[in-house]
Amino acid sequence: MTSKARCMLTRFLQIVLIAAPTQLMAGIAPEDFARAPDVLNVKISPKGDYLGVLRLVEDKRALAILTFPDLKLSGVMSFPGRNQVLDFDWVSDDRVIGSVTRDFGRWEQLRPSGELFGMDADGGRSKHLFGYRAGADDVPSYTKQTNRQYASGQVIHSLPDDAKNVLIQIRSWGVSAYQGSMPHDQRAVEAAKMNIYSGRLTRRVRAPTFDAAMMADKEGNIRFAFSTSDEFESVVHVRDLKSGEWSELSRTSYGDNPLNPISVDEDTGNVLVSHAIGDGAEGLFHLDLETRKLEPVYQNPVADALPVLDDDQNLWAVRVDPDYPKLITLDADHPHAKLLAQLEDAFPGRFASVVGASKGNAYVIIGLRDDNSTTEYYLFDRKARQVQLLFDAQPWIDDGLLGEMRPIQVTARDGLLLRGYLTMPPPTRKGDKVPLVVHPHGGPHGPRDYWGYNPYVQILATHGYAVLQLNYRGSGGYGPHFESLGFGKWPTTMQNDLTDAVRWAVSEGIADPERVCIYGWSYGGYASLMSVVKEPDLYACSVPAAGVYDMDIQYEKSDFAQFTVWGEKYINKVIGPTSQDRANASPLTYIDRLKTPLFIVHGDEDARVPVENAEVLKKALDERGIAHEYMVKKNEGHGFFKEENRVEFFRELLAFLDQHIGANSESAAGAGGH
Repeated sequence: MTSKARCMLTRFLQIVLIAAPTQLMAGIAPEDFARAPDVLNVKISPKGDYLGVLRLVEDKRALAILTFPDLKLSGVMSFPGRNQVLDFDWVSDDRVIGSVTRDFGRWEQLRPSGELFGMDADGGRSKHLFGYRAGADDVPSYTKQTNRQYASGQVIHSLPDDAKNVLIQIRSWGVSAYQGSMPHDQRAVEAAKMNIYSGRLTRRVRAPTFDAAMMADKEGNIRFAFSTSDEFESVVHVRDLKSGEWSELSRTSYGDNPLNPISVDEDTGNVLVSHAIGDGAEGLFHLDLETRKLEPVYQNPVADALPVLDDDQNLWAVRVDPDYPKLITLDADHPHAKLLAQLEDAFPGRFASVVGASKGNAYVIIGLRDDNSTTEYYLFDRKARQVQLLFDAQPWIDDGLLGEMRPIQVTARDGLLLRGYLTMPPPTRKGDKVPLVVHPHGGPHGPRDYWGYNPYVQILATHGYAVLQLNYRGSGGYGPHFESLGFGKWPTTMQNDLTDAVRWAVSEGIADPERVCIYGWSYGGYASLMSVVKEPDLYACSVPAAGVYDMDIQYEKSDFAQFTVWGEKYINKVIGPTSQDRANASPLTYIDRLKTPLFIVHGDEDARVPVENAEVLKKALDERGIAHEYMVKKNEGHGFFKEENRVEFFRELLAFLDQHIGANSESAAGAGGH
């Protein structure tokens, strides 16, 4: 932190800043970008006596409890073998409940085990409260339990007025979007009280539908259940508190405007919901359950509005991301509102958010981030008027070497306004034309790109490449209508959007037209191949990673299509219902148009996008005598989980880009060395 920042913070908050010194690095190596953050989460206890810190210790997730304010180690929860701490919550002033994740099977990726543990702040009374293992070899003896639960547990309410229990959701292993073999009546999702010391369960409420997720109100009463029907509809049920009976509140086809409850106003009985009107983005409304009338709370004309609730589920602000993230205060008198406004003034260009707070907001955990610095966690002491820098999640990253990420707008050929981000390599002089990497996000429906630090972007920017991230039609975050514009348009209009973005970057004098590459994962891998067979003269290289290249493989072998009750309906919706639709959407159909060098990347145990996609692509290239590079990693799934594999990929990626669009590439020479 600079002296200027300290001065500004003192001026705006009139407080003392306590900060750890930062260490500047000579440069940023691929190893540094591949390394996961040391600090993953920070939560303060209700009284503010302890901090819980989820962090990596020897590449494993562990929970450390620190006393406050001296930050001395009080208790630790870690697991041997393949088990790690997934997350945790304070359920009393001096006790946490956490969930377990485990390195499962051949994928060697962390997946929730559904187990819950409890621990006092001083490390005492550690106990395995819920789960399927009872004294397994890789479970510490102090976590042994007597009652096996062949199910997954999730805390859904802390029940602050109940000192001994929390509310959990119990999902039988036969319950998921994945088809199971258990009888239907044995696959019900239930909510139950769980004793935070013994794990004893008191059954309370059964969900109305298969594979539902339940939500409680502020008092801990189960009020809503969310599920997906066999017809791929979003279904919401509401529960009457007097009778305990469930009734259907809404049913929405995929691509239409869902109605999603968020919280209940106990005084009025109205429900805060997210909903979109017409072709607009999702906004926030109050729903009268009796009349079913909606009253607007906040709507943004461009981007979805995300509710910002305090620990008591009170709505005090909304977050919107039309370009830069913005926090819109709805309750100017809320204690968080003035604090965040002052922090943003003190740190211009950075986005501040409340991570958590103690009771009465005496202590507040603040997360501070931006596009070219990693997340920092601060603690605000309201009484002392002090802000303390607690943790830098990735202190080995030199922020001064990172590229600036700025929002862009591109008008597509049909007039649709598209948004995205451009990260320029530092330093870049005005008028310089630089090599460009187009980096489409995965999904494609639902996810979108946001402003903020991204190691997959910054490793390219710090090595001299501009990076263009476009939220093409079909992306999430701009309302259901915008997302539905991509249905049936994977090989056509969605690729045109990427083409139009490249031509915009060239016309703006940003990109060297002879040095453009496209690279992405999942759907981004699909787009990286489809774009170069559609526009073979536009790109100098392509890096398709974990992409779909043959839709028949996806239709027949992917976990999503074959092992879910609605996977086939999803493919029919977004691709089309016929084999000809799948052929038209497959990049392999057009492989004879390919002129572009490829670097194909995949994991051999990818269940979501089977590795057969990479294999048939390689075979087609070999048959045609087309040179390419090929990286398939063993025991990797949909993306590279192992750090050493990410390091190797980053190195090979940079070498491939340098060869084809770098300063000494043939493309650069042909363009006159721009």
